[in-house]
Amino acid sequence: MIRAPLRTLFRVLNVALICFALYMVVSWIFADKGDGLNRVFPQVYQRNQIRASENRIKAPRANALKSFTTTAKPSTTQAGATYKSRIGIPNHLDELFAVKELNLVVLDPVLLKCIINNECVEAMATPIIQIGTFLNNMKLIRMVFDRKLEEKSWSLNVINDNTAVLTMNHWSGFEKKVVLCVLQDDPKKDYYRLAAENSTEVIERAIDKFNTTEVGGFVVPENLQRFQQWWENGRFIECNRTLADNIFKQSKNNTRIITEEHVTHFKIFWNMLMESGQLPMLMFGSLLGWYRNCGMIPYTADIDVAVKIAQYNETFAEKHKKMWNYGIHRVLAKKEYGLEMTIRIPGTKKDANADIFYLYPHNSTYEWMSITYSKSSGWKRLKTMTPTVKELCTGDIDGHLFFVPCNYMESISASMGNDWQEPLEHFGYTGNGKLTYSDGSWNETLDDVIMHY
Repeated sequence: MIRAPLRTLFRVLNVALICFALYMVVSWIFADKGDGLNRVFPQVYQRNQIRASENRIKAPRANALKSFTTTAKPSTTQAGATYKSRIGIPNHLDELFAVKELNLVVLDPVLLKCIINNECVEAMATPIIQIGTFLNNMKLIRMVFDRKLEEKSWSLNVINDNTAVLTMNHWSGFEKKVVLCVLQDDPKKDYYRLAAENSTEVIERAIDKFNTTEVGGFVVPENLQRFQQWWENGRFIECNRTLADNIFKQSKNNTRIITEEHVTHFKIFWNMLMESGQLPMLMFGSLLGWYRNCGMIPYTADIDVAVKIAQYNETFAEKHKKMWNYGIHRVLAKKEYGLEMTIRIPGTKKDANADIFYLYPHNSTYEWMSITYSKSSGWKRLKTMTPTVKELCTGDIDGHLFFVPCNYMESISASMGNDWQEPLEHFGYTGNGKLTYSDGSWNETLDDVIMHY
């Protein structure tokens, strides 16, 4: 009578012991955030940890490369909050960007390559790095420096209202310099100005305004491709204000055909060209207007730009043939020889046209563009020679930033002739020092030399 209850009791105790043992094993495996799992299944655990680490690193980099389509005041996201790999980033820059009150942003391509790609040898070796700040004057920078960095191995040399040189004296016997530039933000302009600093060979630049993102504690431009296009070609050139003022005073009519509204819309199309990998530059009358008139020539009826033929984008062309605003109105000649396009630029009262002339290589010192006449004129052609554009710089029209040839004066003289300083409403393509010549004609049997869309 007693054995039956005892057997039942033993069975219950056995089940309880088994459950307790299983509980202990499970607790041991998953204790300490996976250390037990690491001991039981080390390969699985390590693979999962590697994948998680890769995801943490890739996420901020992907966000840093994400493009944006509007030019707005800088906004910073926290995309890199979980980014933990800072291997190779120079210690003095790490220390500097840790001072959030300085409101710093990475500008130097050498440092961007280090942060985004973990390619940091050049950043460690270079003696001078250029960075920007959204603080608007050196007094604020001095106040932050005195509170946060003065007692460390840093010194601050204020060069002017918009530039300073920070020097870090390393304990082992060398120094590193950081050129700190205020991103001068004029609300009437769509770009930032950065002042020059001659002792460190930092040039004066202008770059389109950009949004920002954060990668591993460093604030960087969000659209890196667009930023690098402006940075690499950003040397700023002022127009000839004295000449522009004299011409304005002497002119009887300064009412412009190409209005400020047209220029604003043209900048939108300009950005479309850049997104397609085509880097436009002002040319012909628009280049002359930028330098001589500090704007558009009042009686000019269109906007002229040039793009190197090697950058021609077929997909872009086909897409814009189907558009109205910013669409292709006509295509002249052929990709093989003398291509030109006319683009509709919208306006409230009247649309404007922008002509894209494609630059073709001639030899090591010259390039050429083509002008094609209508079939009723026998498909005649002109060829304009211009000194090869090896570098692009930047210039301002109506508060918008555009690329201009760094050898702009050579381009103006070649296309506009010896009297380029004199306003001429009735302009002739040839003669008087202009490098524009007759270039034969297209076959008269052709019907597709000029195509309208």
